[in-house]
Amino acid sequence: MKKSLFFLALLAAVASKAQWTNNYAVNTIASDASVLASNSQTTSDGKTYLSYWVSKPAPEYFKLYVQLLDENGNKLFGPTGMEVHAGGDFPLNMSSYTSIYNTAIDSNNNFYIAFMETGGSQRGFVHKISPAGTELWGSDGLPLGNAAYFPKVFTDKNSSNVYVSSFQNGLGVLGKYDASKTLLWPATQTIPAPVSYNVTSLGEGAVLSDGSFLALFHAKTAITTSNSNFFAQKYNSTTGAPMLAAPTKISDRTTFSNTNYTCVQDNDILYLGYSGANSSRTDSFLQKIAADGTIPWGINGVDFATTNQYFEFNTSIAMNSGSNYIWALSRLTSSGQGSIGSFVQKFDKNTGARLLSDSAQEIYPVTPTSKQPTSTLKMLGEKPVFATIDSNYNGANATTISLTILNENTPSTFIIPGGSVGVGTSAFAKGNIYLNKGLNNQFIVTWTENRTGITSPYAQNYDFSSFLSTNDLVKNDKNDLSVYPNPVRSVLHIQSKEDISSLTIYNTAGQLINASKETRQLDFSSFEKGVYWVRILDKKGNESTKKVIKN
Repeated sequence: MKKSLFFLALLAAVASKAQWTNNYAVNTIASDASVLASNSQTTSDGKTYLSYWVSKPAPEYFKLYVQLLDENGNKLFGPTGMEVHAGGDFPLNMSSYTSIYNTAIDSNNNFYIAFMETGGSQRGFVHKISPAGTELWGSDGLPLGNAAYFPKVFTDKNSSNVYVSSFQNGLGVLGKYDASKTLLWPATQTIPAPVSYNVTSLGEGAVLSDGSFLALFHAKTAITTSNSNFFAQKYNSTTGAPMLAAPTKISDRTTFSNTNYTCVQDNDILYLGYSGANSSRTDSFLQKIAADGTIPWGINGVDFATTNQYFEFNTSIAMNSGSNYIWALSRLTSSGQGSIGSFVQKFDKNTGARLLSDSAQEIYPVTPTSKQPTSTLKMLGEKPVFATIDSNYNGANATTISLTILNENTPSTFIIPGGSVGVGTSAFAKGNIYLNKGLNNQFIVTWTENRTGITSPYAQNYDFSSFLSTNDLVKNDKNDLSVYPNPVRSVLHIQSKEDISSLTIYNTAGQLINASKETRQLDFSSFEKGVYWVRILDKKGNESTKKVIKN
């Protein structure tokens, strides 16, 4: 009887949490609202924040919402999500269109969202939301003032302080705030325009180990153009004063101030991946910016590929923590952009040397019917992971979202048979695609899609464990407990920071198959193929149940 009750409880627990689906044409709906401009970020314990504008009747037009999915895909903030900036002294004033917004997560898994109104005085705000759904900065958030465009927030991994920027009166504005939204500088700092430029706006940046901020900002000749050049300036942690006598120009290629670029921080060195244009073509680059603002690799940095067969766009970079290598992903096109493909490059982080030849590595060829990258490059250990859509996608036709994982030593050899796995396969158009790293070997993709007459936010997880060897498996379970390999053929290994008390294996009928004590290995070699449940009890009384597949 006790065994039956346990198995029923196990099934109930699994059923209550099993919101992720393996039906990649169905996926998980994150909100029942009609939404626009969805964004997502994952937490250190495997949860996923989604933010989105929700359509409302005039005169409200739009409200901003946040949803939190747990590691199993369950909605924690209700069926619609929680409304941001609800009530307070500064009611939100929106027009009939939305605005670009920015999100970030701090070391305590609090979610920041920086946005501006599109009506009234076009005020800017930053809100800080806890995993429990609490507005930690109140219902008004942090007000940034009138006409505070394109606000951004940058978190500090070593403290609860944040840096916040916006674009006001033609110049970038930067401030440092503590956990209670108190300004820590005597005043916010404007980012002055370098000689021959008139307009600035903060693009990317990072908090360094001493608390100072290394800002990568766009400089433009006029407010009406998005064409820009990248510069670097460093700001003092205590006073906010600029620390470089003059900002460093890091690229003479044309970039765009209305585009987000990817950065990798390695201790106090910042790497920027970007695509820049000259009079005849667009190329991808990796730039290295030292803590003192110097650029060891010179103006522009190092080229993604030195051959000029294709144009190079939408560069994204990623790095496994502590690695000696930086990976870059680029969308390559023919001159007329009728054919599109996906290429990667691997760089030595110290020298900038290209390690995949001067032509980079073709993953998907440049053709009208190939695959093009979307969202940003991620890492699973030393292995690059990225999402793709169809090369002929025009924003209105149906497309499939697929995931690709590469071998770090031979990226031309696919780990997944056929190269990729489709995780969003419904026959509809898709937008606002974000790829995030989850727990262990899982990745979560989010996007928006209209399947039922309204645009909904969707999410899908995918676990790469079955394609990895034991040495490749990433084990960052929130309780430091994992099982591998899974699927298993012979011996299943248990990884736990605590000593194991007992292990019990049940089949899907609830029958006890095996029981062991004080071991970290289970022999599955004699079991029939199928699904099993492994119940793990450690010597501190912590209990966990893992689903294991026997091949």
